[in-house]
Amino acid sequence: MILNIIAAVSLLAAHPSIMSLDGNWQTALQDAMPAEYPSSCPVPGIASQSLPPLTDNLHHFATDVDYDCIWYRKNFDVSRPRGGAVLHLRAKYNAEVFLNGKRVGCSDACTYSHAEFDISDYLDFRGPNELVVKVGSWRTASFPSKENKNEWWRTSRCPGIWDSVWIDFYGSLRAPSLEVLPDVEAGKILCRVQVCNNSGRSRRVRGHLFFRDAQGRKVLRYRCRAEKLSAGERRTLAYEIADPGFKLWTPGRKGAPILYSADYLCRKRLLKTVRFGYRDVKISGTRVLINGVPTHFCSENVAFQRTLISWADAVMDPVWVRRFIRTMIHDYGFNHLRMHLGHAPSFWYDIADEEGLMLQDEWCFMHEKDPSGEKLEQTGTEFRLWVRENINHPSVIAWDMENEGDVSLTDLCTELKAYDPTRPWAEDDFDTQHRYEYSENIVPRPYCEPDAVRPTTVLESCRLWINPYGQLEPRENFKTSRTASSWGVFYYDTPRLERLQAAIHADQGTYFRSLKVLAWAPFAALSGTVNGHNFFRGNIRDSLVARENLKVLSALNSDVGGSLLTLQAREFYKDRISHAPGSSFTRPVVLWNDTGSDVDAKVKVALLDATGSELAAAEFRACVPAFDALTLKDAFKLNLPSEAGEYDVVVSLEYEGDSFECFPRRICCGLQPEDLSKPFPGAVCVLDHFLPGLSDTEKAGIIKSAAGNPIDGISRSADGLLKLRYTKYDPDLSKSFETTVDKSGKAVAVRSIRQRSSAGWLQHAF
Repeated sequence: MILNIIAAVSLLAAHPSIMSLDGNWQTALQDAMPAEYPSSCPVPGIASQSLPPLTDNLHHFATDVDYDCIWYRKNFDVSRPRGGAVLHLRAKYNAEVFLNGKRVGCSDACTYSHAEFDISDYLDFRGPNELVVKVGSWRTASFPSKENKNEWWRTSRCPGIWDSVWIDFYGSLRAPSLEVLPDVEAGKILCRVQVCNNSGRSRRVRGHLFFRDAQGRKVLRYRCRAEKLSAGERRTLAYEIADPGFKLWTPGRKGAPILYSADYLCRKRLLKTVRFGYRDVKISGTRVLINGVPTHFCSENVAFQRTLISWADAVMDPVWVRRFIRTMIHDYGFNHLRMHLGHAPSFWYDIADEEGLMLQDEWCFMHEKDPSGEKLEQTGTEFRLWVRENINHPSVIAWDMENEGDVSLTDLCTELKAYDPTRPWAEDDFDTQHRYEYSENIVPRPYCEPDAVRPTTVLESCRLWINPYGQLEPRENFKTSRTASSWGVFYYDTPRLERLQAAIHADQGTYFRSLKVLAWAPFAALSGTVNGHNFFRGNIRDSLVARENLKVLSALNSDVGGSLLTLQAREFYKDRISHAPGSSFTRPVVLWNDTGSDVDAKVKVALLDATGSELAAAEFRACVPAFDALTLKDAFKLNLPSEAGEYDVVVSLEYEGDSFECFPRRICCGLQPEDLSKPFPGAVCVLDHFLPGLSDTEKAGIIKSAAGNPIDGISRSADGLLKLRYTKYDPDLSKSFETTVDKSGKAVAVRSIRQRSSAGWLQHAF
């Protein structure tokens, strides 16, 4: 733990030629360069963290951002011999740099990667310096840097210097980059170092590469071949090192995230230090091999850009981020996160490297088409910088160019795959599906057709999103409240809502486990305010208190486990099924094994009462092959009690001295599940999220008129009548209707709005 905390302090700080400028900067909001800076803001950070606040709202949920820039100022002293100096700075959404009153330059490609500014001619090496940065706003951003314009209500538009800032001092030789590309399968590494000859004459360069472990002990030395560089020449030198003898970087709760550092020295002067892990990622048919081992991705999402609306102080704090990542790995068994819709600050990736978390790094494109012309050129520039800057992170196991769009970037991806052969591109090399239909009750049961030749991922699948206060987010009524209405949940409190969410996750997760997809995630472990949800309750800045669904996901993330393949959410909320007392009960059992050895397990299916006492049980043996899953249709039969009540059915396994117990699956016997279309004390009404101020009579009329179909919207006309819009789904068509409801709650008119084909849903059901 102590080593990890030390490692969290960037390697930059230990480099003799690096000067960090992180810490508090002064800030101001105005068009022209200010004379005074009234506020202070942390760097890394975003401008909304400035104290006192610069203005009431810098997030601008709408796209009408009404300012062009935020100004940052930092005063610092330098005491070192004169030479060269490069400022490294990353700012959303662009940056113009001034040093000691003189303009240095600008960059519009520094939102997701650090821009470099040569400040050699502007820096005072023997006195105080004033650095001023004009940070552009969302409306001044270039195309590829902008968060999705189509979801203005979810994503912060707040700018800021949101990653570390440092000055790299150099002499006659400089190494801007050093890349270590492991190939575990071939037992080698490829090192690429970019060297600049800044002297006024040709030079013979012969460098050395030193590799050290996490304790700083030298484990390998490599003498590079001599190279001749002309005056002013910049060249990338490549060295292949066979049999390096490094230990593997492996992810997850049982992994060993071993890290090494690589130093490039020339003439005994340290020019560059980077950190890396010895691991590779290969695709073999429908599987992904990490270091040659088939690996199941226990996945979730972090919508980082959305978190900035309300959790900037947490997600910009390395201590909190480490606690969050450790909680996800060690408490709940996750080994993979998709960084959704945009890169996070660099320390997130440093901590993921140290803790053993795999990351799928997704660009901010959403609902976009292939760019062309100037937009394509901008995208190429930013993608190349993005890959180059992050290529050494072992945690990044896949690049991902977009979310739910039509971006292919065929030529650019081909180029970048050749540049970085150590990782796949998710949109090209994976089958990426989003399957929300069951969670929205559009289909009667989950479905998915795994790709026959590529790994399949389903990284979004549940649209019941719960905000930090345990409620459905009102501003997402067309998604979250619509989803609740489709389950017949018109009145809820936090425990009932969390129970429904956990049941949906259990239904889906067991199904996707049975299909052996590479990765499945409900969406999302960590997000913002407007789209509400994360998988923890309350103020996550102070504590990480798990919601009920995390107990389900933790069990599904076990490397050996099992569950009932049943539709508890459907039975309890949509169909409200009651089993006859004394009848027999059976369901398919799904067993999975993510380990490299076959597992011979004793499986037990037990019926429990409300106190947890066992009423009946059935046992059988099953052998689950390595890296595989089984679905057993008729493995057990239980007789239900003669007394009416709610009961739990639990699957447990004993194998090789170990054990596993799954989350309970509820069933109702002799009584119907609770009717949540009726109010109860302390309940929140879903219909108030669509239109506040409805009377109880109007609510009852709307619920009756919707007839169990998901509500799309409610409005009131000038004459006081309500307009209710809902959609009815069947195997072939989705039909949208508008119903007029009067103040007595009576439907007085119904008309069809549209219908669309939905054929094919049922044929995919298990």
